[in-house]
Amino acid sequence: MEVFDQIKKMYENYEKEEREAKLKAIYEVLDPLVGKLNDAKEMKALLEADLKEKNIYIAELEVQIRQAWGPHIQGADTASIELPSGLSLQLSTEDKFSVEDKDLCIKWLEEHNYRDVMKWDIHTQTLYRIARDELASGNNIEGLNHYKFKKLKTKKI
Repeated sequence: MEVFDQIKKMYENYEKEEREAKLKAIYEVLDPLVGKLNDAKEMKALLEADLKEKNIYIAELEVQIRQAWGPHIQGADTASIELPSGLSLQLSTEDKFSVEDKDLCIKWLEEHNYRDVMKWDIHTQTLYRIARDELASGNNIEGLNHYKFKKLKTKKI
């Protein structure tokens, strides 16, 4: 029985060494990859936070520009100005829509033969296209709020 115990112990040691070698090999591959993934996720979170701050800052600047420039271009749908810094500022008007009364809006769309584009929800861009087309024809979609949005764009000249 002693020989059998020795063989069994050798086999167990061999299995343990093989498992340890495989584990060491997978650690060598995974450890640096997981480290890089973790670093990338941390960097992404920092960049997303920075992007959020930048978007807030841009929105604040656009409000200040609209307040400063607005009285000088009141009533204009488009305007542009070349600045001494070599930048230009352009203003263009875009139609924007938001749903005030969903049921009334859906009813209007059904009554005006737009049922084929309707699902449980209407894709925003599809609704914008329909609303712009109808507005150009002199029609307003009931239940849809229409307002003008002044879009700002800068470019180096």
